[in-house]
Amino acid sequence: MSILHEFFVSPFEEFYKYRELIWYNLKAELKRRHFRKILGPLWWVGEPLSLAGIFVFVTTFLFKNAFGEHHVATVIVSVLVWHWLAKSVTGAPNILLGFRKELSSTNLPIYPLIFSNIMTHLMTFGFSLVVIFITLIISGVEFTSNIAYLPLLIIIQFTIIVGTVTNLARAGIFFRDLSPVVTAAMGILFFASPIIYQRFTIPEEYQIWFSINPLGTLLPAWRDVLIYGNSPDLAMLGLWFLVFLFVAFVGFKRLSQSRADFYKRL
Repeated sequence: MSILHEFFVSPFEEFYKYRELIWYNLKAELKRRHFRKILGPLWWVGEPLSLAGIFVFVTTFLFKNAFGEHHVATVIVSVLVWHWLAKSVTGAPNILLGFRKELSSTNLPIYPLIFSNIMTHLMTFGFSLVVIFITLIISGVEFTSNIAYLPLLIIIQFTIIVGTVTNLARAGIFFRDLSPVVTAAMGILFFASPIIYQRFTIPEEYQIWFSINPLGTLLPAWRDVLIYGNSPDLAMLGLWFLVFLFVAFVGFKRLSQSRADFYKRL
């Protein structure tokens, strides 16, 4: 029971215990990143939309409207969903490094630093979600009952982010040059995932790589639910959810066990 408690209960207890600190860090991070800049919160959606605009142009002229009738809406949805994942993951190795002075000289808890960072990107994605729905309405997309799967997709992607971020945040302490490696890997993953193209356009002999890529299941699921009105592949989504749920709790466990090692590295 102690192992089950440590894996499946302890992180939620830590979140509730330090909820005020998490909220304080969340507000401070949002103020630092956005409200002290000229564009402010507009950049929450301005950055991913500008990126989406580039790929709309590229895919329209090079891929000849690969997504058919709702091509523009499909690219915008895919890029904004990807942007949430990419921004969360690329900054993960530096989360704890940014507080190395406080961690090395005080007993500052680690979990709130992780939680507040993840919640910051979740909040900014909330604004992107508003833009997504506005785009779908303008594009004339007809919503179906399958849109009820949307909260499930958010939970699954959030779990993938938590699992990845917790492990990269710890690894970033021990490998100081990890950040550029992660950034390069995410760049490769962008083009290795069906974001600006359909999965079926890939030759059959390479389809296996999409089977071991969680985004090969998750991103088409977003399009199925929001644009095409289809139900997602629940079996594969459930499998990836369980995999990253385990990865997340392993990450939390390793963070709690590594505090003594942090002092030597910070």
